[in-house]
Amino acid sequence: MTPTLPSMNVLRKLSQKKYRDREGLYLVEGASALRDAILSEQPPVLLLYEDRANDREAENHLLTLAFEHKIPVRELSDGELVRISGLKTTPPVAGVFALPEAHDPVGPGPGEVVLALDRVMDPGNLGTLIRTALFYGVHDIWLGEGTADPFNPKVVRASMGAQLHARLCRNVKLEHVLTAEVQRGTRVLATDLDGNNRFAPVTSDAPPAILLLGNEPAGVAPGLITVASEHVAIKRRGPVDSLNVAMAGAILLDRLLAR
Repeated sequence: MTPTLPSMNVLRKLSQKKYRDREGLYLVEGASALRDAILSEQPPVLLLYEDRANDREAENHLLTLAFEHKIPVRELSDGELVRISGLKTTPPVAGVFALPEAHDPVGPGPGEVVLALDRVMDPGNLGTLIRTALFYGVHDIWLGEGTADPFNPKVVRASMGAQLHARLCRNVKLEHVLTAEVQRGTRVLATDLDGNNRFAPVTSDAPPAILLLGNEPAGVAPGLITVASEHVAIKRRGPVDSLNVAMAGAILLDRLLAR
């Protein structure tokens, strides 16, 4: 049976979380992210395009790829993608994807790292952290309660589709799961302005680790700081007192995975 494709009325509402959750769908924009999704066998349920896509090589190739993989394609009138995405300017192609099934957090194995986020609310920061984690080979990301929706259009744009390749666990009760991980011997490293600038990287013959990053202005919640087995920081050398959480996450992941 051919699945029912979303109507234009549904597509225009996917910028809102309640409709994404209700319909089980979200949008990914841009030819590069969509091409990667199709080639990695995570295709959209529907590909949307405007006529201007025919004049651009990458987008034209994407349409051919969609046809080869038997992905439904819908042409829209000019300006319709703007109304769907809410942006003033948009790429001429977008994909409609099914929301992934909910995942429960699973502790890391030997040599592995999990990224845990406590109330990271800025969509741009969250999207950048998801993309950064995937760059470093970290696929499991635990999103604590109060963290932005990873399928918010702003998060998806910042991640450039990286969320398609991540194992995202949403609304995680971090205090509970981190306490259990510490008890089983996992290193839980929480960012803390008073933390240690020097910490051991993860190796195949040492305990796995969870890197815990906190809320943009407030940092990691005090209750989670207490749970963590290690407190880590990036040494400041100039007059600025802190880093953007996405930048800090990139630096700490690099140090943690230096082998």
